[in-house]
Amino acid sequence: MALFLLTPLMLDRAKRRLRPMFPDVKSSHLSEALAAALGYKTHAAILKHAEAFDPEEDELEVVGISESSFYERLKGLEASFTEAPSGDLFEPPLHPEYPSPLRIHDRMNGPDVAYSKPRAKAWRNLMVATINAGLEQGLFSLRKGDNRWPETDPYKGHTYHFSFACFPSLGCVKNAGNGELSFHATVFPKPDAEQWLSVPQLGLSGGEAYGMAWLEREQETCLETSMAFFKASQVAQSTLASLEVEPKGYGDKGKAAA
Repeated sequence: MALFLLTPLMLDRAKRRLRPMFPDVKSSHLSEALAAALGYKTHAAILKHAEAFDPEEDELEVVGISESSFYERLKGLEASFTEAPSGDLFEPPLHPEYPSPLRIHDRMNGPDVAYSKPRAKAWRNLMVATINAGLEQGLFSLRKGDNRWPETDPYKGHTYHFSFACFPSLGCVKNAGNGELSFHATVFPKPDAEQWLSVPQLGLSGGEAYGMAWLEREQETCLETSMAFFKASQVAQSTLASLEVEPKGYGDKGKAAA
């Protein structure tokens, strides 16, 4: 079963993908079928749930998506359609670690993230420090495609050590495609953190705080906001949130990612 990040932007992108695949199906019917595929009774119900997401406070919700439920709802609505080849409806895995056309960041229309809450501040400071350290070590630049680390394993990426406000820290950078870079970071890393740092679910098993983010380098050079999978102990979150760190040549007030 494919995984789906439940946000309004992801719902919109999924709907756009479905429209040309089912030209004879009413738009409202596609919306209801998509809701069914995600385990909801109505499109209104899933939209209400998705719109309640607070990018500064909530973790992104990842849900399973069922092609069979999608088709069952269309049949119940008596829609005329031809089934697409299995696996073509939704590009698995729909997960922040694997870029796809359904993962999009709408900076033009999405709300700015102010990082006003402690969790958001802590995440922002950790990721800015991680990107800054990678730039200082010459692993990459802010130009699209200018990756300089020895990419021996594109899945694990390149790990590097740095110090953030005297905290021993560990970062990992990977090529995310389309000019983007993805980052993972932890402070006070545990002995085996380097081996597992690129795993989104690492959480506090890797250190006192863990976060991930993307750096856009195509249309603009900007930190892309996504606090999914961010974990921190109470002490680490409070300390990280209280620090002052500025991005080196890129923006940090990007729109909320989805």
